[in-house]
Amino acid sequence: MGLEKKIALNISKELSNKLSKKIAGQTIRWMQSQSTTIDLGCLENLWDDVCYQCQGGSRTYSWNQYDFAVVTYVISRLEELSEYEANAIWLQTEYAYDHLVDMEDGGVSIDSSFTPMNSSPYVDDIAKYIAHKYIYEQAASWHNDRLRQALGYD
Repeated sequence: MGLEKKIALNISKELSNKLSKKIAGQTIRWMQSQSTTIDLGCLENLWDDVCYQCQGGSRTYSWNQYDFAVVTYVISRLEELSEYEANAIWLQTEYAYDHLVDMEDGGVSIDSSFTPMNSSPYVDDIAKYIAHKYIYEQAASWHNDRLRQALGYD
């Protein structure tokens, strides 16, 4: 890989990381503004619920509802990005390489005008990537008094 491509790849990774952290922060603040659905008496908001489930070792039957809410909110933030910003994040997903190889094998030309944002599988890939790598990883290590009490650490 030439120097120019390495520089471009590094810029893409840094842009992706910056945007993903921003979207994760917005999503966490949104979850903190939503009421809890788990009746333990000590959890206050949706973020507490997600942290509790990520740290408790087992996710309840309602986990799919939490995940759906998180991914849906992330998608709403992705819709505000320009195409090059969304592409930068998408290129970091585990599916990007396979999609690009399949496209090249199928004779599809990939150039600077390539825009995966027009297709919902790409948007879902990006949203799930941010949810798992930036939101749920934070939830697994987040601490506050309410979580310590709910998890029995106090």
